[in-house]
Amino acid sequence: MLPLSVRLPLPGGGRGGVRIPLNPKVIATLGALLLVVLGMMLFSNKSGTVVVAAAGNLGQPLGSVTVVADGTKMCEGSRCVFQLPAGLHELDVRADGM
Repeated sequence: MLPLSVRLPLPGGGRGGVRIPLNPKVIATLGALLLVVLGMMLFSNKSGTVVVAAAGNLGQPLGSVTVVADGTKMCEGSRCVFQLPAGLHELDVRADGM
């Protein structure tokens, strides 16, 4: 049989504490909170692959191309692939003469 309440001890010891009733609404709320936290942990660590394919007018090859993500140089060349963590990022592709 499940207890109808749980006593959480207060810092500093003693026999006092906080009594939390365990009714179905409290259990459902704690379960939903646990699912949200687990979902955030599972899906927030993902990274993404960025593929850069830069070309000039009418597909003409570019000379020197530099790709900068969030202020950090990620690669040089008109074709490159790199990883970034999930989220919003600022990308800057620079080419000589452009």
